[in-house]
Amino acid sequence: MTRLTTLTALLGILILAPSQAQTPLAVKVQGNQLVDATGKVIRLLGVNRSGSEYACVGSSSGNGWGFFDGPIDANAIAAIKSWYANAVRVPLNEDCWLGINLPSSNPYQGAAYQQAIVNFVQALNNAGMYVILDLHWSAPGTTVASSQQPMADADHSPAFWSSVATTFKNFPAVVFDLYNEPYVGDWNCWRNGCSVTTSAGTWTTAGMTQLVAAVRGAGATQPIMLGGLGYAGDLSQWLANAPADSLNPPQLVASFHTYCQGNTVAACQSSLADLQTNQWPTVATVANSVPVVTGEFGEYECATTYVNPYMTFADSHGISYLGWAWDPYDCGSFPALIVDYTGTPTAYGMGLKSHLAAVRSMRGAHDFNGDYRSDVLWYNTASGQAAMWLMSGTSVIGGGSPGSAGSPWAIVGQRDFNGDGYADIVWRNGTSGQVVIWLLNGTSMVGAGSPGTVTTDWTIAGTGDFNGDGMGDILWYNANTGQVLLWFLNGASVIGGGSPGSAPSPWTVAGTGDFNGDGFADILWYNTTTGQVVLWLLNGASVIGGGSPGSAPSPWQIQGMNVD
Repeated sequence: MTRLTTLTALLGILILAPSQAQTPLAVKVQGNQLVDATGKVIRLLGVNRSGSEYACVGSSSGNGWGFFDGPIDANAIAAIKSWYANAVRVPLNEDCWLGINLPSSNPYQGAAYQQAIVNFVQALNNAGMYVILDLHWSAPGTTVASSQQPMADADHSPAFWSSVATTFKNFPAVVFDLYNEPYVGDWNCWRNGCSVTTSAGTWTTAGMTQLVAAVRGAGATQPIMLGGLGYAGDLSQWLANAPADSLNPPQLVASFHTYCQGNTVAACQSSLADLQTNQWPTVATVANSVPVVTGEFGEYECATTYVNPYMTFADSHGISYLGWAWDPYDCGSFPALIVDYTGTPTAYGMGLKSHLAAVRSMRGAHDFNGDYRSDVLWYNTASGQAAMWLMSGTSVIGGGSPGSAGSPWAIVGQRDFNGDGYADIVWRNGTSGQVVIWLLNGTSMVGAGSPGTVTTDWTIAGTGDFNGDGMGDILWYNANTGQVLLWFLNGASVIGGGSPGSAPSPWTVAGTGDFNGDGFADILWYNTTTGQVVLWLLNGASVIGGGSPGSAPSPWQIQGMNVD
């Protein structure tokens, strides 16, 4: 059979269906978790898009040079999303938003600044990303907001939040971060305000109680983040001092910032040990009661000494995190995630990018209840029953069975095929070759369908997201010819596909995975005679590169690779 004929046969069931209607993006607090519009648990994972807090003022003179630092167009947003980010934190400037204290010749203030922020937030939401709006730079009286203060000011900050909340109260995918990094002296001042003395003189701060009231008074019901003391690094008294929220249930979130200190690996390792002992346990305790969002985290030595252990810790406690910052600076002196605005990561940024890809992969392949933890799928070979253990670490916290499919049906894969954040099950009829997908929500089947039937000389060699659309696809392999083919899926419908090529015996498909971190699943080949391993790096159904990392002859076998 020619390649063209084979493609025609396999893709003859192609259904050019439009994407399924998506539930509008929304976020709210439910217990100690954030959930979306359907009640599914979510975490805000992404980056800080710094620039809108300083470009509009430039310096203490208030002569700004732009709304943002660097591009914020569709390509720039796509670059952020390519890291598997689902959230962006956007720092704001109090004076630029309110149009105060700046020279009248500055065009980057007032209504113009507000519209620029609205446009950016709308574009991010349209791209499927949540947005955190953060009051980053502020100042009392007539002082230009050209730096960070110990706390929000009573002169302008309540008016700022009243205006921002009024503007965005109908944006359900927006979260309000009331003040970037408070560093006033005590929790009473943090909660209720107090008098402070800085280079701007002696002035009165606005407490978190006043700021929460400003947001709720504007009619906004979205979650509100409150950073703790010590530049948002101290949550020790957060639960005892959090202000009341007029909403029921309360929609308050603890905001936490954490960085290792020092610009060498050795200094960061020392800081890591201290923070693990003295800071992280408190954060975990707070996360048992309210959602915790790590609004900023990073390190200064252009490595991943701190961020990798911190993300692992955060994952284990359901904590959100957003890396600082999406700016192409020197990562040896500034925690710069990128080399350029196309999204090329620094060595530090690669830690975040790779980890977000791993989290997405785990959730897409093995997370049946959407809690960002892998679960166990069981199959009874006698009865055909499928069942799940819903896991938290080594503990089974729930489970159930979505149903049964007796012989000659068998489970041949699992993956999130419709992009809803819940893993689904692939069944195949060993006699007819028909494929059926069960679309799941936890242990319940919410839909099903058959993408087609393929002759039994073809086997499903793996699943993965080969076209980078966030939905699982199927990799077919013909052991007789060595040909591989892809079905690009949207739910249970094939929306495209193709063949990247063939590799006849003794080569066989050993697994799939995103080996180069570009967001597209790749194919791992294994030579059963020599033990050589070869990678095909893919973009969709096209091979864009490859190579051999080495060999491992028998009795060594590759295990656990269909987990990209």
